[in-house]
Amino acid sequence: MTIGQKIYMAIERLSVAPKHCNEFQLSLRESLVHEGAEVQLADQLASVVQETLKAQTGNDYHLGMVELIAMRPEFEQLMLQDVAVTSAMHKYMSFFLDLMDVQAVNPQPQAV
Repeated sequence: MTIGQKIYMAIERLSVAPKHCNEFQLSLRESLVHEGAEVQLADQLASVVQETLKAQTGNDYHLGMVELIAMRPEFEQLMLQDVAVTSAMHKYMSFFLDLMDVQAVNPQPQAV
């Protein structure tokens, strides 16, 4: 599984079990470290992501993550401290956007 898929799946698990946000934080941290990120930075980043998504009012954690990556200068500053973290977030965004394109072309039938 690629790092983009790992981050995507961690967010998916968070969306169905938001009470297990510490598990999400650990999973994200471990994925980033496995990708080559510094442990301390991966900890800090995972904590920021968890707190941001947990405080979100909507239920779409993926859009929250995209907003965090693309629109928050403080997150960008953290992210740009490490090439592995920057690469991991880029790969998550690419995976997520590719998935959105596929879903837009092949929408799932709605249950009646």
